[in-house]
Amino acid sequence: MEKDKWVVAATDIIYPYSYKNVNKILKFFIHFKDGRQPLCYNFPANQYNTNQQVLSVLNARSRKRRDVQKAVDENLAKQMAEELSRREELETLVFILTLALEFYKIENSKNNEENSSGQQPRDQPEQQPEQQPEQQPAQQPEQQPKVVTVDEQMDVEATNFHEENKVEIPEKVSKREHVKDNNLEDKANSEKEFQNAIVEAMKDSFDKQLSRLFEMQTLKTDERNQVLEQILTNQTTFLETFKRVESSEMLEKVLEQLNENQVKMLNALTDKSNSIGDSIAKSIEDLLKKQQTNNALTDKSSVSGDLFEKSIEEVLQKQLTNNPKEEYKSLIQEMDESRLAELSSLRELIHSKTVSFSSDLVQFSLKNDILKVSFTNQDIAFLEFDKDCAYFLGFHNSIVRNGDSASNSIDFFGNISTLYVYCDTVDQSIVGNSKTSRLTVVSCKGKFGEMIQHTFPVPRYLPLMNGNVDSIKISILDEFGVPVNFTWGSTGLDPKSQDVIIDDLDFTTIPGTQTAVVSSRDKIIPLHNAFLKNGPWEFILTGNSRNYLNLKKTWIVFTFKITGEGGVPIPDSDKKLYAPINNIAHSIVKNFTVHINSQLVYHNSMNYAYKSYFENLLMYSKEQKNSTLSVSGYTHEDTIDHKDSHGYISRYKWVKDGKSLQVAANISIDLTNQPRVLLNNCNMKLTAYPNSDSFLIDNYENSGVKYEFHIEDVHCRVNELELADGLANEIEAALIEHKLFQYPLISSQVRSFYISEGRNDAPANTLFTSKMPRRIFMGLVSAAAYSGDYNLSPFNFKPFGIRDVHIDFCGVTLPGRPMNLDFSKGKCVEPYLMLQEALGHYRNNTTCNSLSFDQFKGKGYTIFGFELSPVAKDTSLFELVRPNNVSIRLNFNDLTPAGGLYCIVYAEFDQLVGVDYQRNPIIDTTV
Repeated sequence: MEKDKWVVAATDIIYPYSYKNVNKILKFFIHFKDGRQPLCYNFPANQYNTNQQVLSVLNARSRKRRDVQKAVDENLAKQMAEELSRREELETLVFILTLALEFYKIENSKNNEENSSGQQPRDQPEQQPEQQPEQQPAQQPEQQPKVVTVDEQMDVEATNFHEENKVEIPEKVSKREHVKDNNLEDKANSEKEFQNAIVEAMKDSFDKQLSRLFEMQTLKTDERNQVLEQILTNQTTFLETFKRVESSEMLEKVLEQLNENQVKMLNALTDKSNSIGDSIAKSIEDLLKKQQTNNALTDKSSVSGDLFEKSIEEVLQKQLTNNPKEEYKSLIQEMDESRLAELSSLRELIHSKTVSFSSDLVQFSLKNDILKVSFTNQDIAFLEFDKDCAYFLGFHNSIVRNGDSASNSIDFFGNISTLYVYCDTVDQSIVGNSKTSRLTVVSCKGKFGEMIQHTFPVPRYLPLMNGNVDSIKISILDEFGVPVNFTWGSTGLDPKSQDVIIDDLDFTTIPGTQTAVVSSRDKIIPLHNAFLKNGPWEFILTGNSRNYLNLKKTWIVFTFKITGEGGVPIPDSDKKLYAPINNIAHSIVKNFTVHINSQLVYHNSMNYAYKSYFENLLMYSKEQKNSTLSVSGYTHEDTIDHKDSHGYISRYKWVKDGKSLQVAANISIDLTNQPRVLLNNCNMKLTAYPNSDSFLIDNYENSGVKYEFHIEDVHCRVNELELADGLANEIEAALIEHKLFQYPLISSQVRSFYISEGRNDAPANTLFTSKMPRRIFMGLVSAAAYSGDYNLSPFNFKPFGIRDVHIDFCGVTLPGRPMNLDFSKGKCVEPYLMLQEALGHYRNNTTCNSLSFDQFKGKGYTIFGFELSPVAKDTSLFELVRPNNVSIRLNFNDLTPAGGLYCIVYAEFDQLVGVDYQRNPIIDTTV
């Protein structure tokens, strides 16, 4: 394989799909602080697919029952609380009854074998019908719920008891079963002795049981005596009947007769449990059958009643004394993961109770797909998950306490949900923030045990690894592997730095030759419509010309003078000062509109004078203001609204004695503030609307004269470019091919809102509702000056006792904390710094707007600036479009003055204007 050749890396892949979901019952146990019986919850086996499915199973609640059943359950629960301490004693009694029944079954089996083998059966007393006990009258209601029989219940209880003593009891029973039957003639007498021994042992043990039961009673005296009397009555009748039982068949009939009374008591003590297994009872039966098979049957008559009574006493003593609950209670107080095996052993001894629902005690919740456990019962110590359940639910530890969260999300896929395919013979490619030889990613989908084949829908053609050496690194090390220091020769500061020569030594590079533009000329555009003092004034800048309009060189020129009322010249004897407002060439215009081929492409609010003033004041240096901008009538004033200001006196000298003044303004609209020329064959119409005379004239001495502003001439000056025919044709062909030529630009918009007098704050005013501006500038002027007043300058931006300015956008407030300004005490440094940073003038030695901090504090230049762009830099790059509402809130230390205030807001946006091949303009909306 050669370098740079392409190869098919993989076409398809076959893999076994063998993850397991929950294919068996999982368990967790609820342990209590007081050492009570733990509860076991079974998490059912199923194919779980979603987190909500698992959560619904964990938090499932039992169905609401009817009121009658609820009362029965509450009554049984109360009885269980009272009788819980008696259960161990009655379990022992039931075991003895079951054991006696098994012995008689064995005896009967032996007799049948003897009869079948021809031996003489032993004499048995003839049973008389009158000797059978009468049935104990049943004291029960007319209807009872369905219950299990006594035989079944005794087997169940014997099962639980024998599980704890399965080592000792079989040994003692087997000793009795393995005694040889050497004297068959004495079997009848031995059987009676055996029966009497059981009865006497049961009497003694039951007396001890009742005594212990009586000591553990927590009931009242009358209730305790009533329960005791009921137990004694039932058991006394049983013992009297048991003495007369001589065969297993008769014993079974007796047990059936005592069914109703015994079951009624046992049901209350077993907490209505109908699902206890009979595995232990079956083990006893299997043991006896095994002994019969091995011919190891014993003669019970050879064992005296005293020995059997002693064995039963040992069993009862073990049952009463061997109680693991105290060890369990002490263990859960210091439980941790290391003692999990010890906890499991004790839990098996005390028989955990299985419940169907755990939501009454434990509540599970999901946060970011992670399970969290909350205990709703304060008596709970912790949860114990089995290993498989903990893994499936995302817990690393099997012991979980209140408020613990899982380490991982629920594992539906056995930790395998995605298959990544790699190949080490292909060149590495960028994946995320690293390089790897990964070919593709395969999603694991299927059923357990399936063999999945995935075919790549599109072959991946990847280059082979480069077999050549790109670079060689040489290291000099000592015998211990430590680099040896040595002196390098002349080297570059960094390997990425390229070698270059200075321009003075570049003898081969020649500047390029401009061949695109054939000629360039200026053109005067007169007023298109009849002149009206109050406008509008229309200009057709291009009339379907084949030339291209150089938009950034578009000027409007005014010739004007100031007169008295009715156009009367102001006499020379009038010493009162008057002058046009600052930046007069721009300020004459209230608003511009631009149409291209009869479609509106630009329209601003009636604040063009403020827009141009903000730009000239803030974005040009002092040298430019004193030179280029002076042709527009701009003068830099030390103090605004003061008759001794140098700029005001200069403007007065321009127009005193009725002299005419000519000024020119480089039109500041969106299209003229970008460098690209306008395509040919576009009909561009510019319309201007003028401001009022009172707005355009300053007279700080309040002379009482109503001055008038007279415009004598107005025209536009544009620059046209004639391109080479070949280039013009190529541009036209490219326009037809691409369908659209675009003009990226910065669109500036001006908004204003009124603040009424006598207020300490201005509520949020939403100004922009489409795009997020790049930056914002704002200032406050009096309402009278904003509307036009001879004695007030409309550009006198004062603090007016402002305390805080808040810009709200994208859920963020700028600045991040209140500024608590106090201009009267000079506490206003932060907004001045923010203004210069927003302009890019901070720590910049090339440009400066000559606005000092002293002027900012209180000489008419209190303008606030805020940078909303993530990159606080005036660049030609577009920002990400973030649609949002932008609002402004203001707070004042003092009440706003009489007449109220106007807040002027200047904002900049990114915008695109396009022109298609049919010369139709296309504009994206900015605000």
